[in-house]
Amino acid sequence: MELTNYKLKDFVKQDDDLIFDYTAHLKHLPPSPKTNRLFSKTLGEVEEIKTSYTKGLGGLVKSIGILQDIKENQVMNLTIKDFYGLVNGLNEQIEKLYMAEQSLQSRHENVKWVAVGGGKKMAKYGIYNTLDQLADGDILKFRQILELPYEDVFTKLKMDIEKADLQQDMDSIKTI
Repeated sequence: MELTNYKLKDFVKQDDDLIFDYTAHLKHLPPSPKTNRLFSKTLGEVEEIKTSYTKGLGGLVKSIGILQDIKENQVMNLTIKDFYGLVNGLNEQIEKLYMAEQSLQSRHENVKWVAVGGGKKMAKYGIYNTLDQLADGDILKFRQILELPYEDVFTKLKMDIEKADLQQDMDSIKTI
């Protein structure tokens, strides 16, 4: 199938059937090598992208704008092949991000925390749980932490979990 490489702003005005057919092909484009690294964005930007990118075309446009450091009207002026290449690059990075974030789990389960449903009860606060932990409860530091590079925040969280796991392992060793 030969695809007309519309600008995104013109593509969204096309017939729904054409959009559906095109999208079926465009989602298989290789990720664009021009896609910026998600891990090099700030924590706040990564959280905004994670929140927005699943919310339809508007969310994708916003996410690509944040990722590429361009305005949303500039995203709308991208060709559909460029746009979908960036979207596919973002999707690939989001998958890696979620897999990496799964590694931010302790090897040790806190039975009391699980018994009271701590994880479920606190999940509604989202990123604020992480901000509170990193800021040692100081709300005045939240904005500063959101401006830190995501990869630095991730490394710090990973290191804290590893240290806590090691401490728990050492505490469980019986000494004479």
